Amino acid sequence: MKQLITIFLCFCMSLVSLPAFAEDALPYPEAQTSAVNIEIPITDLYVGDEVYIEAKLNQQLPLYAFETNYTYDTTALRFKEITATGHLTAYTKEVSSEPSNGKGSYLITSVGEPSAQASNNLFRMTFIAKKTGKTTVILDGLTLVYPDLAYQRAEKKLTAEIMIKSKSSGTGGGGGGSVKPNRPSSNIQINFPTTSATSPIQTNAPVTPDADIPPFIDLNGFDWAEEAILALTNQKILAGYEDKSFRPQNNLTRGELAKIITLVLQLPETTDNTMKFIDIKDTMWYSSYIYRTAENHLVNGYEDQTFRPETEITREEFATILARAANYQNTVLPSRRLNINFTDEENISAYAVPYVDNLYMAEILNGDDNGAFRPQEPLTRAEAAVGIWRYLKTTQTGKEDIE
Repeated sequence: MKQLITIFLCFCMSLVSLPAFAEDALPYPEAQTSAVNIEIPITDLYVGDEVYIEAKLNQQLPLYAFETNYTYDTTALRFKEITATGHLTAYTKEVSSEPSNGKGSYLITSVGEPSAQASNNLFRMTFIAKKTGKTTVILDGLTLVYPDLAYQRAEKKLTAEIMIKSKSSGTGGGGGGSVKPNRPSSNIQINFPTTSATSPIQTNAPVTPDADIPPFIDLNGFDWAEEAILALTNQKILAGYEDKSFRPQNNLTRGELAKIITLVLQLPETTDNTMKFIDIKDTMWYSSYIYRTAENHLVNGYEDQTFRPETEITREEFATILARAANYQNTVLPSRRLNINFTDEENISAYAVPYVDNLYMAEILNGDDNGAFRPQEPLTRAEAAVGIWRYLKTTQTGKEDIE
């Protein structure tokens, strides 16, 4: 760390005439508390997935530089990269040491005159998950340097706890593991002992299920989907049966998905009285949901003017409808990982290929352990729950926006 500080100071002084870096420099800004939060934006992690760790300030501040050391378990994670994410991404110089034996360091400094531009973003670290189980990434000696070369140094370490799961633990070819709400996993105060650290950053991701909701009687063996099922039940997007079962292994029908999508997007009652499917009567429980989703071009019928509500939804149809839901919300799904060619890519219908690709890159849907997507196979209720839950977390739709 001292070597990096020396490099940074020499570099700064060679670029612009600035006040000397002094041990007694006043904290900047005065009488304010700076806290750094670690966030793990994607917690649904499997071997081979990219693991992201983001460091953010609790407030927007102008920075001239920052540095940190980090350590990680090389048996569980493979280091890929670390990059700045705030305003220091432009007109900067990076000094990063390649990690060795699970230890590395990172420094980034501005080039030229100090800027008053502020941001709360610091950096993102990317690793590749190598094995299942719990592991940690530790940041040590995190230091913030301000435009006047005053600085703050973290008084304690930040620890990000990561759980990596096996794809064989009930993925169902895309159901995946349990999805936890997006929240910071650590919070520290930097160099202001007289003021307490701020609370972790709050997000508008879906809330966790209420503790008093009784579990369904048939979720044994579906640990990977239980949290999503309970959360969506709590939000009244999904429902179980009178016998307290959820029947997670049952396949989802087109009528059931129309209801789910209607509730997720809060679709208004249809105003198109001319739209009719010959197999849908107004007295059917799903008729309103089908017509609302159809009017908004989220689902389609067949050429014979039927909708076939009891037909099981396929995995590629599910991907297509979720992608259309994102378009309805004017939301661009993020690319969180590189696209791949599934081993059964040729079986994906041409219309569904871009939707499947988008949902995979957004880490909403997965292939199976053999690298196949199985596009024509039906989607189970458990898989649908996890897919919807991931979609809500990705698009940041909160409970208050749904009910």
